[in-house]
Order: sequence, then C-alpha cells, then structure tokens
Amino acid sequence: AGEDRQSAEKIGCALDMIYSRYYDDLTVEEVSAACGYSKSSFCRVFKAVTGDTFHNTLNRHRVEIARDLLLSSNQSVEKIAERIGFPDTKSFCRVFKRLTGISAGTYRKAERL
Repeated sequence: AGEDRQSAEKIGCALDMIYSRYYDDLTVEEVSAACGYSKSSFCRVFKAVTGDTFHNTLNRHRVEIARDLLLSSNQSVEKIAERIGFPDTKSFCRVFKRLTGISAGTYRKAERL
C-alpha cells in the first residue's frame, strides 16, 4: 500500500505540472524526470494510476481550456492553439476534433447559438 501511495503522489506531481503548465511544451522526459521516474517507468505508472497516457491527459486538459476560450473570447483558433501549448494549429485542430467529435470552429458556432 505504501508503494501505491508513493506512486499516486509522484503521479500527482505530473498532474500538477499538466494543470499548471499545459501551455508549455511539456515532454514526457521532462515530467518523468521532475517526478523522479525514468521515462518508461513513468509511462507505465502514469497509466496504472490515471487509466490513461500522459499525452492523452495533457491533450484532454488543453482541449478543456480551449473549449472555454472558444466560447469566452474572440481569439482566433490559431491564437488559442498557440496559447494552450500546441506547436501548430493543424495538430490542435486534429486533437480537438478527435476528443470532441467536431472542429473547433464548429464548436464555437454551435455553442454560441
């Protein structure tokens, strides 16, 4: 049980980084090292604790932020993608559509009606 608690605490460190620095270019290597894991151990333990991968968790959080920004601001999709940490608009649009089922532009229009 002590090992499980320690794993959960270390993965809590990773989740804190995701939630507080989602707009940075966070890498598995950087986060695993900050939490005291090798990359391979980190990926295995992260999935065991959270039920998902590091990248899926990071992208899901970024898309939640993007959904709020799409509705609460008039910033372009490009600006929002950049602001939440995606390297380019194309990858943001692909991830947004995969996670929500619709494009960012369609989401903005549909939710504002």
